[in-house]
Amino acid sequence: MARTRKENPDSLLFIFLGALIFVALIYGPLFFLNDRLYLKIFFFRSGSWPFQTTSTYLFGVGICFLISRYVNLRRETKVANLIDVQSASTISSDTAKKELERVPTGLRETLAYRRISELLKGYLNGEEVIRLNEELSRRDNDLIDRGHALLDSIRQLIPVIGFLGTVFGLALGMVAFPENMAKAATIDNLRETLRDFASSLSVAFETTVLALVYTIIIILITTVLKEREAGLVSRVDRFARDMVSKFRSHHSSMGFSGTTVGSDLESLLNGWLDRWEVLFKRSMEGLAQQLHSRNQ
Repeated sequence: MARTRKENPDSLLFIFLGALIFVALIYGPLFFLNDRLYLKIFFFRSGSWPFQTTSTYLFGVGICFLISRYVNLRRETKVANLIDVQSASTISSDTAKKELERVPTGLRETLAYRRISELLKGYLNGEEVIRLNEELSRRDNDLIDRGHALLDSIRQLIPVIGFLGTVFGLALGMVAFPENMAKAATIDNLRETLRDFASSLSVAFETTVLALVYTIIIILITTVLKEREAGLVSRVDRFARDMVSKFRSHHSSMGFSGTTVGSDLESLLNGWLDRWEVLFKRSMEGLAQQLHSRNQ
């Protein structure tokens, strides 16, 4: 089912336009501050502002991405709360369908709903639902990891931007410093040369400091988010296993004999070996009786 823009906050349009608004909210108030304030100099210093602005924009992209993931996590948790598989002793296809129909249409593209619906289809088609559930669990964990690819790229790119600002500031200072020192005829000229060199070093250090602060914030928020997403998958795994066990109980209560739909490979092999063991014993007993009759 196609999802509307409102239902898809992870869209690139939301993330990148949101980052532009974030930059405007940061730089707008700073623009009206006194030019002598260090906070304004930190972001607007000549030579460093392109790197500071780029790092701030990438940080805004990361923040918008995290917001979208948190919104999606709340949606997933809401669906998980709607699905109830613990109250029933056994689950039939009709019972499972009723539980799925309780989920609103706009929330049916979620992890919990997909897991339950795919297990239901496997149950109705006679598939091995235990193995299917394990495969779906691995798939959900992989989807969460791949979903953070953009954020991982931003987390690695921000320090690179800060390092480029450091290299630019050092190069700017080192190129002009020898020439200015040679032209410094008075103490005042020397002081001015040293002041310009210190300003170039400030460009180098400020871009690195800002990039590291942004990176640390993203890492901390990402760690908390991944823990909550992993907790969601674990929760879905628990009630999926509960549902699978009730599928098997349902088949048993229906009176299936031998290998049931949804039984695992080990049960199938054990039943096959037991039958061959009985046939082998009967054949050996018949052979022993024939040999005994001939000897008499």
